[in-house]
Order: sequence, then structure tokens, then C-alpha cells
Amino acid sequence: MSQVAVLEYFDCERLDTLLGDVAEALPAEQCDVAEVHVVVSGGGVVVDAGLLARYPNAHTVITGSTGYDHFELGDLRAAGVAGYNTPDYCSREVADFALACVLAGLRGVVGLDRAMQAGAWEERAAGTTRRVSGSVLGVIGLGKIGSLVASDAAALGMRVLATDPIASDEAFEAARAERTGLAELLAASDVVTLHAPHVRGADPLLGRREVALFKTGSIFVNAARAELIDIEELIHGLALGRPAWAFMDVWDSEPPLPGDHRLDAPNLVLTPHGAWYSPDSEAALYERIAETAGAVLRGEIARGLVT
Repeated sequence: MSQVAVLEYFDCERLDTLLGDVAEALPAEQCDVAEVHVVVSGGGVVVDAGLLARYPNAHTVITGSTGYDHFELGDLRAAGVAGYNTPDYCSREVADFALACVLAGLRGVVGLDRAMQAGAWEERAAGTTRRVSGSVLGVIGLGKIGSLVASDAAALGMRVLATDPIASDEAFEAARAERTGLAELLAASDVVTLHAPHVRGADPLLGRREVALFKTGSIFVNAARAELIDIEELIHGLALGRPAWAFMDVWDSEPPLPGDHRLDAPNLVLTPHGAWYSPDSEAALYERIAETAGAVLRGEIARGLVT
């Protein structure tokens, strides 16, 4: 029977049950390398020529994530190995999480709580708060998640600006968003939420010049990839109040390294890459990994092909 080598934190028994008689899912260290035809990874393992060489009979690698910036696409192509991601399993959860951060930021929820924890009773402790309706939301990346955030925010009465070089005019219209450039979006938005893909090895999308464009008192939300923003520049911006608050569900070292001084930045709200999670999304994740693995092992067409 074909084997599926599971490289990271996935529950092999759960995946094995979903695969049924198609294949056997095993932790990588328990596999018979010659029988491995599919490899399942998460975002914490770089899939490159070195890893592929360990599984000479593998024809497919599946990542249990929407992002696939840990794939060295050139190495996959050179080895003749197909790479698949797992799209859509948590789009609603991530969009809900981002919108929750948007609302918490605009209404000062975290700042008020921190003031209370410090013993203060002051309704202005969070600084300037805003009415949600009429505030300007800037969405960077109008894919599935960004479109959900944009349309939800528009339904709350927010003016939505968005930037995405490949999204169609129809996508902007459906999301109820105005197309604009990145610099204009950053300068005009009360809240900026980031939903763009990360390209491995690329410079941050938001570097020194871009961070300097944030409005004073604005809010930044990143539930995509930490590498999309220069975190040192973000920390510098927080000290200046531009942005005033940053909600980061991702970090450049996960979990953060002990003693990371950046965690002490003012008005930084850090969560443990948990925007994706609900019992429903976790179930969908396993089901879709199993569907993809089963399809490729049966020689069928599977969705999520990235190379």
C-alpha cells in the first residue's frame, strides 16, 4: 500500500482514517521511504531539493495551509513533483478574526482592558476611538479572505479601499471596495488589514517607506504572513503612533524566541497564529488533505495545484 509521509504536527491516525484503503498515513520517521508517494507538510518545513531527495518515489507534496511560501517551486519542478496547497478551509475563520481585530482596534477594546488591568477607570484610556460606520478600511490583497473582510466591513458602513494587482474589477465590485494604489491606501485608511500572499525570498511588501505612510492613530492587522512587513519598521512606527496599534497573528519566529525585545513594543497585540482555527476549519483541513492525497493516488484531478 502507498504511504503518505506526514512531516509535522498533523494527527496521523485522523488522516489515516479519512484515507481509508487508499493509502496509509504515517509519521515520517516510521515510513518505508520506498513506499512513500505523497508527502504532507505544514508551513514549518521548507520543501526543497534536499527534502525531496529523501523521498525518491514521491510524486506529490501537499501543504496543510493556504500559503505555500515554504515550497521551493523550482526544486519541485526540477524533481517532477507536484505541489498542492489546501485552499479555503479556514477563509471564513481568518476573515472573522481580522474583522474582530478591526472592530477591537476602532473601539479601543484592548487599550481599555490594559488600562483596567493597570488599575485605571478611564473611558479615554485607549486614546482616540472611532465610530465603525464611516471609518476607512484599507484591504491589501483581495483574494478570498480579503474579499470577505471587505464585504463584511462595507456592510457595517465602512468605506473600503483595496489594492490588488491581479483582482478583477468584478471582484472589487463584489467586495464593495474601491480600487486604489498601496501608498494612497496606507495614507487614507483608519485601519489597514493585510491578506496578500508571501513570495519566499521577496522583500517585505511593507518596508520603511510604506510604514511611514500609515496615518497617525491608525490600526494595522496582519493575519497573513509576518514576512510581508518589516517588523522592525513596524515597531518603530508604533513608537511614533503610526500605526497606533498593531494586531499580529503571525511572527517571523513562531513561537517568538525567548527574550525577543520586540514583544515589548507599545500597543502590539500578538496572537499565536490562531486566526485559522475552529473545530469546523480543523475538520475541513483534514478532509481536504485526504481528498487531495486520495485523488492524486487514484490518478484523478485534485484542486489546489500550485506547481
